[in-house]
Amino acid sequence: MEANEHYCVKCKAAKVPGDVKADPTPTKNGRTMERGTCPTCGTRTARIR
Repeated sequence: MEANEHYCVKCKAAKVPGDVKADPTPTKNGRTMERGTCPTCGTRTARIR
């Protein structure tokens, strides 16, 4: 998976999301998570850093 790709569970493939939340959301354990939308099916996608 490339640095700018998120995994879409519905399409079962790595895709470059159409819109990415500008600031990454921190999780409870301190990791960051970027959220976006799949350009093919419209499902929300996520990438944990």
